[in-house]
Amino acid sequence: MPSGVSGGSSTGVVDDSSDGGETSTGPAPDFGVGQECDILQQDCPRGYKCIVYNEEGPGSLGDDWGCFPVVEDPVGVGETCTVIDGVGSGLDDCPVGAVCWDVDAETNEGYCVSYCMGSNQNPTCEDPDTFCRIPGDASFGMWCLPVCDPLGDDCGEGLTCTSGDGFSFGCSPDASGEAGAAGDPCEFVTQCDPGLACVGAELVPDCTMSSGCCSAYCTVGDDSPCAPGQTCEPFYDEDPAPHPAWENVGVCALGPG
Repeated sequence: MPSGVSGGSSTGVVDDSSDGGETSTGPAPDFGVGQECDILQQDCPRGYKCIVYNEEGPGSLGDDWGCFPVVEDPVGVGETCTVIDGVGSGLDDCPVGAVCWDVDAETNEGYCVSYCMGSNQNPTCEDPDTFCRIPGDASFGMWCLPVCDPLGDDCGEGLTCTSGDGFSFGCSPDASGEAGAAGDPCEFVTQCDPGLACVGAELVPDCTMSSGCCSAYCTVGDDSPCAPGQTCEPFYDEDPAPHPAWENVGVCALGPG
C-alpha cells in the first residue's frame, strides 16, 4: 500500500480530522491510506474519497480502489485538475466522487469527471449531458463522461467529436491538419475532419491505405452525406446506443463488393 499522507504536506491534502474540504461518510477514521472502498457508494471516512490507484506506485492508472485524502479546496467537475505525484498515486485535486481524467503525462493536468452512481447493475449519472462509461475491465472504474454529437460537431474550435473506443463519443483535439477530408488516409480517429470517422479501407471508395480512410458520419436512413456506392450504416448495429443522443448515428460505408 502507498504510505500515508498527512495534512500540511506539500500535497495540500487534509487528514480525516480536518474541518475543511469535501467530505464523505463512512466508518470511524481508524484505517490506512488506500483501504478498500466502494466507488459507487463513496464510503470512505470524512475528508477522504474512494479513487482508483496503482498499488505498485504512480506511473499508470492501476486497478485498485482505496481511500485517499481530499484537497482542502478541490476544483469542480469539468474544470482543469492536477494529479499529485503522478497518475495512479490516488491523489488529485478533484472533489469526492470525482477523478482527474485524461491526464497529460508531461503536465499531470486533466479535467475532473464524476464517477457513476447507483449500483453495479444499474450505474447512472446525475448530469444528463454525460453518460456512464463502463470500460471492458470495470476494475478501472465507471466515469460520467461528457456527451458530444458527431453529427452536430458540438465540441468547439480545435476539437472534434470522435469515438476512440468504438463505443462512445467524446471531444478530442482535431489532429487532421491540412488533410482529413472524406477519402483521405487516416490512422487515428482524430486525423479526420470534424463530422468524419476513420474507418477500414474496405468501407471507403478508392481507399488504398491499409490503416483506413476518412468517411462521413450520417443519420441512419439518410445517405446524402455519403460518397457514391456508400450507404449510411448504423454505428450501433447490434447493441443499443449507450446514450439517446447517439441512437441515430451512422457511418457512410460501402456494402459487400
